[in-house]
Amino acid sequence: MRLKTLISRGLPAAAAALLATLLTMQPAAAAAATMQGIDVSSWQSPTVTQTAQADFAIVKATQGTGYVSPYLHQQANGALASGKKLGLYHYAGGSSCVQEANFFVRTIKPWLRRAVLVLDWESNQNSAWGDAAWSTCFVQRVKDATGVTPMVY
Repeated sequence: MRLKTLISRGLPAAAAALLATLLTMQPAAAAAATMQGIDVSSWQSPTVTQTAQADFAIVKATQGTGYVSPYLHQQANGALASGKKLGLYHYAGGSSCVQEANFFVRTIKPWLRRAVLVLDWESNQNSAWGDAAWSTCFVQRVKDATGVTPMVY
C-alpha cells in the first residue's frame, strides 16, 4: 500500500510511514541448513570417516578410565583430512567422574580446539546411570581442564 493512500485513510503520517515500511519489508529467505553426520566407534572401519558421505563425524575416543578406541587416530584425522567437522566422545562408564574426565581430556588433547567434545551418556555399561550429578561433574571437569563445555548426548 502506498504512503499517500494510508494517510488519506486517516492514519497519522508517522504511523502510516511505519506501516508502509513494514508492508514493503520482505522476510529474509530461510536458509535450509541440513547437515549429515555419523557417529562412529571401533565397530566401524578405521576409514569410515573418510569415505562416508557426511558433513561431520563424531568419533568415540574413550570409555571409562582405561579404554581408548583403537581407531581413534585414524577416524579423527580422517574426518579432518576429508573436510568434515569433528566431534570426539567419551562413553561414560560410571566410575569416578573426575578420573573419567581427566582420562578423556588427556586422550583427546591432539584435537583440542579442532573438535566438539561430547559425553555419551547411556544406560548400557554405565554404573552411574540415573545419577545426573555424575554427568554434571564430568562436564564441569572437562570444562575446567579445557575451557570447553562438552555436549551431552
